Amino acid sequence: MTETGHLGNHWTVGASLAWYPAFVAANALTRGAHQGFNTHAIAAIAFTSALAGLFVLLSGMRLARVQFGNRIAAAAAIAIWFGSPLAWYSLLHASMSHAISAAACAGVVLLSLRLREELTLARVFSIGLAIGFACAVRPQNVTIALVPFFFADLRALLRRAHALLLGALIAALPQLLVSTILYGGPLVFVNIGGRAHSWQMFARFRPLETMFSWYHGLATWTPLLLIAVAGLFLLHRHDRGLARAGLWTFASQWLVLSVLERWFWGGASFGQRRFDSCTIFFIVGIAAVLHRLPRWLGAITVIVPAAYTTALLITATHLNLNRFQTPDELFAAFQRAIADSSWRSFLAFSPPNLRGTVLVAALVATIVAALIFFVGRKAGTVAATVYLLGMSIFYAWCGLNPRYDDAVARAMLVRHVRGELTSAAARDTIGLLRDEAEYFQRVGRTEEAEAARAEAAAIHP
Repeated sequence: MTETGHLGNHWTVGASLAWYPAFVAANALTRGAHQGFNTHAIAAIAFTSALAGLFVLLSGMRLARVQFGNRIAAAAAIAIWFGSPLAWYSLLHASMSHAISAAACAGVVLLSLRLREELTLARVFSIGLAIGFACAVRPQNVTIALVPFFFADLRALLRRAHALLLGALIAALPQLLVSTILYGGPLVFVNIGGRAHSWQMFARFRPLETMFSWYHGLATWTPLLLIAVAGLFLLHRHDRGLARAGLWTFASQWLVLSVLERWFWGGASFGQRRFDSCTIFFIVGIAAVLHRLPRWLGAITVIVPAAYTTALLITATHLNLNRFQTPDELFAAFQRAIADSSWRSFLAFSPPNLRGTVLVAALVATIVAALIFFVGRKAGTVAATVYLLGMSIFYAWCGLNPRYDDAVARAMLVRHVRGELTSAAARDTIGLLRDEAEYFQRVGRTEEAEAARAEAAAIHP
C-alpha cells in the first residue's frame, strides 16, 4: 500500500492509453462475462503492440526511402526487425511497453520533420502531445523532447514553446494524475517504486556494462545496432539534422541508462530494450551503411549480426532473462531451443483451444487501429487531445473511487495490514539486487556482489 492508502502500481500509464481502445473493443465481445482479464482483451493488447512495431518499421522506411530509395529502406527495416529487440517486444513480450515506446518516439520524429515545411502553432502543439505521450509511456523518453530543435529554426520554435509545453502537459496529464493519487506527487513515478529511493538514482555509472557486458549488453546481444549508430555518422552527409537528432537520442539514452538506474542489464530484458526510443534512427542508420557499401559487403555486414540476434531471440524462449548467462550457456540454450519445434509454429505460444479467440481479438485490434488511423489523418491533433483529456478524467475518477473487489487485491490489503511484503516495487528491487549480486559473483567482482546482497537484505530479510 502506498503513502496515500492505495494499492501501488509502479508501471506508467502511457502504454495503457495506447492499448485501451482495442482492450475495450475486444472486451465487449464477451459482454463483461469474465473476472479480471480475459483472452480477448490480452490478445488485443498484445496485437496492438505488434501493430506499433509495424508502425516503427514503416516510419523508418519512410525516412530512409527519401535518402536511399525503396530497396535499401526496406532492407534496413527488415534487418532491424531481426537484429534488434523490436521483434521480441512486438510479439513475444508484447504486454511490455517497449513497442509502444518505440512507436511514440517514431511519431515525435515524423511530426518534427514537418517543421521543415512549415512551423505553425498547431504543428508544435501536436509535437508536444507526442512528446508528453512518449514520456508517459517511459519517463526516460524525455530526451526525445529536443528532437524538434534539430529540424526547426531555434528562435521561431522557442517563440512557440508554450504550445509545445501545453501539448506535452495534456498528454502527460493521465500519468501525472495517477502518480499524484497513488504516491502523493505528480513526478514520483519517475523514480520507480514510490517515494525517494535516492540510492537508485545516480548510484552507479556503468556505461561499459550497458554496451559490452554479456548481461544483455547492446553490443553482445544486438551488434547490428552498433553498426546502425556508425551509419548515423554516414547519414550526416545526406541529412545533417536527422543524423544529429539520432546521435543525440542514442547518446542521451546511453547516459540515462548508465546513470539514472543501477540496473544496466534492464531486468528481464532481451538485449538493451531501453534503447527503444532510438529504433527509427537505427533503421535510417542501417540504410546509410547499405548505401555506402558494395551490395555484397552490405549484405554480409547486415545479415550476419541480424541472424545472430535472431538466434538469441529463439534461445530466449528457453531462458530466464532475469539471470546472467555466459556465452557457453547461451549456446547450450540455443541448442535446446532449436530442437523445440514450437517456435516455428503459427501462434505456437497460444493454447490450441484459444487460437481462434486470439485471431478474433487480433482482427478487432486491427480494425480499431485502422479507424484510429483514419480519424488521425483527418483530425489527429483534436482527436488525441480529446482522448487524453477524457482519459485523464477517467483515471482521476477511478483514483478517487477505488474498488478493491478483486480477490487478489483484497488479499494484498490484508497482507499489508499484517506487515508482510506486498509492494511490487520492493519485490522487484529485491529480485534485481539478487540478480545483480549473482552477476558480479560469477564475473569475479565479489565485493560488489556482497554489497548488493546486503542491500537486498536491508529491504526485507
